[in-house]
Amino acid sequence: MRSNRDRFHTLFLTCLLSLGALGWPQESTARSLHLTWSDSSQNGNGFEVERSLGDTGVFSLIAILAPHETWYSDHNLEYNTTYCYRVRAYNRAGDSPYSDEFCATTLAAGPSAKTISTNISDGAVLSGSSVVWTAVPSGVPVRVEFLINGTLSGAELIRPYQFNGDPSGTLNTNTLSNGSHQLKVRAIYADNSSAERTVAVTVSNTATTTTTSRRAKRS
Repeated sequence: MRSNRDRFHTLFLTCLLSLGALGWPQESTARSLHLTWSDSSQNGNGFEVERSLGDTGVFSLIAILAPHETWYSDHNLEYNTTYCYRVRAYNRAGDSPYSDEFCATTLAAGPSAKTISTNISDGAVLSGSSVVWTAVPSGVPVRVEFLINGTLSGAELIRPYQFNGDPSGTLNTNTLSNGSHQLKVRAIYADNSSAERTVAVTVSNTATTTTTSRRAKRS
């Protein structure tokens, strides 16, 4: 007479455990792999998922799943790295044979988006000789450029990045004509990439007139 363990192994030796894996295509989940497999067992208590680094690594247990749960998502993996997986079922009598091994490679890391912002809002109305104009880039750029109407008007190499104009490191709008102008901040990075932000502003300065009074001569 066969034991319960013998009957368990007979069942799972004829059970199909076919493992498949694929990597999510979205950049936001480039460090994840999703595993699926089929299950025709009737008396399993669950599944054990094992993983190795590459096809020559040592397998280790990474998850224990409920019965008839035939998928597993492996997160927080390294970019552009190959992982191999195998699955087996288990119950109180013991473990089934392992599934075939399946290997998949995570996506390579994409270039991180570089950004830059400025304290002057789009559509702002500017006036006077002491307008503070700053830029806040992401990362550590080689330099930050300040452009007025497409013309480079200044550059800063270290934080804080502030337009170093006249007077006292500020933008003197009296040097610009009344009306619309474009202010641009641009960060240049060591890998020759860049980030820029352009805002349209209106300069509105009141003209100052000087009146000279003369004393009328008596006849």
